[in-house]
Amino acid sequence: MSSITLKELLRKAACRIADEENLVYGELDSAMANLTKVLLEAMAESEVERRAGVRLHERGETRCDHRNGYRHRKVEMSYQVLEIRIPRLRGQGYVPSFLEPNHRAIREVEGWVGKAFLSGLSRSEVIRLLESTTGCRPSDDLLRRAREELDRQVKSFRERRLTGRYRYVFLDAAWARDIVGVNATRICIMTAVGVTYSGEKEIVSFERTAVENESAWRGFLWRLVERGLKPSELALVISDEHNGLLNAASEVLGDVPHQLCWAHRVRSVRKAAAAADRTAVTAGLREVYRADHLQGAKEAFRRWERFEVSWRGGRGQEGPGASVGLL
Repeated sequence: MSSITLKELLRKAACRIADEENLVYGELDSAMANLTKVLLEAMAESEVERRAGVRLHERGETRCDHRNGYRHRKVEMSYQVLEIRIPRLRGQGYVPSFLEPNHRAIREVEGWVGKAFLSGLSRSEVIRLLESTTGCRPSDDLLRRAREELDRQVKSFRERRLTGRYRYVFLDAAWARDIVGVNATRICIMTAVGVTYSGEKEIVSFERTAVENESAWRGFLWRLVERGLKPSELALVISDEHNGLLNAASEVLGDVPHQLCWAHRVRSVRKAAAAADRTAVTAGLREVYRADHLQGAKEAFRRWERFEVSWRGGRGQEGPGASVGLL
C-alpha cells in the first residue's frame, strides 16, 4: 500500500490556485492558505491510509479498518485560521499528528506564542496580535500551555548540572519590571556568566529576588557550588562594588581573586565627565582596556590621565581616573 505521492499533492495544490495573476500582482494570503490547507489535508489522508491498510476506494487483504466519511475542524495557524477536512475511521478514533486532542492550534503556534512572551510582549499584546493576524482570539489554554512550557524550560535550565570548567565568572544584578500595569513592581535578577577554559562564554544561572543583599547573593552562589561550580578551578571573579556581593563571594568562593568590573568603572567615569567630553574620555579608557599587557595598560592610562589634566586647563588637577582608582 503506497501513500499519497508528491505528484498527487502538487496536482491538488495546482487545482486550488485558480488565479495565477493574483499571485503576481495581488496578495499571497489566500494562496498560502489554500496551499497549507492542501498540505494538511494530504497529511491527514496519508496517515489514515496507513491506519486503514488500503487507499481510498481500494480493496485488499491488508485492510484493518474502514473509512467513515469526513469531519471539518478549524486549525489555528500562526497567520490564519483554516478549516480543513479530516477523514474518519470506524474502528478507531483519529487525530492528525500535527494536532493534539482538544487543541485547535498547531504546535508551531504555541512555540510562536512562547517566542512572543520571550520578546517582552504581555498577555494582552499577544492576544491582540493573534487576533489581528489570524482573525481568531487565542484560547486561554493555548496561552497557559505556552507559559507552562517556558516555565518548564527555565526550571530545567536552572537545575541542570554544571559540568563545564569555568575560568572566569561574572556576577551582576539587573532590575526589571515584573508585570505591566498599575500593580507593576520591580524585581532584581541575579546573574552569573561564566567563561570556560576554551574561551566560550555562557550564562551559568540566574535567579529573581525581591532585593539585592548579601543573603540573596550567598544563597545564589551556594546553589551554584552545589550544582557543580568548582571554586578551585576559578582564576577570577568579576563584579561591581556591591558590598553584599563582595562579602558573599568571599565567603562562598573562598580565596578566588576578585576584580571589580571595568564596565561599571567606565560608566562611573562617564557620569563624572561633561556630556561634550564623554566620547573622548571613553576612547582613552578603551585603549587602557584593550592593551596587550599590563605595562601597555599603565602607559595608556598615563596618556589618558595627562589628557584629563590638560583638558582641565593644565592646573595640575587630578583626572577622574585617579579618583576612582582604575589601576
